Amino acid sequence: MNSNSSQHARFLRLYTGIQTKLFAFILSVIHNRNDAEELFQETSVILWERFETYESGKPFAAWALGIARNKVLEYLRANKRSRKLFSDSVYGQILRIAEGGQDDIGQRVSALKSCLQTLKDVDRKLISFRFHDNIPVKLLSQYTGRSADSLYKSLSRILHFLKLCIERKVAGGAL
Repeated sequence: MNSNSSQHARFLRLYTGIQTKLFAFILSVIHNRNDAEELFQETSVILWERFETYESGKPFAAWALGIARNKVLEYLRANKRSRKLFSDSVYGQILRIAEGGQDDIGQRVSALKSCLQTLKDVDRKLISFRFHDNIPVKLLSQYTGRSADSLYKSLSRILHFLKLCIERKVAGGAL
């Protein structure tokens, strides 16, 4: 195996180990699946192009997430219309969690599904419209007759409940 194919194989081994975490991080900040997928692809290309600058022995996930963070921040600056749901400190926590190597993604997804079922129908529909169907809050406001601020507050409350529910289920092993 020549040096190029060896480097390519090494990159793929490292990359496949973190690609789910990388996409989850981007989606957790962007909240729009289409934009998140596009940023994920752009980030993946940059990772490959800059792989020679990666220092062996250092955590690959932290390096890759740092590049993803820069792409996400660039996106947020360029798309001022994309209202952030959380403060910068919350996004910082999301990055720290992602870098921390949470390998319990499967557990968390199962917990999320379970927690979603405990929501009131109106709250579950709001989450689905906003995050599954990617309907902007402004448009939801028009559909529901509720103010955008009211919807943001409801989304924040629901997301906080889901976060706590997921943490309880993962910690208790009740899936």
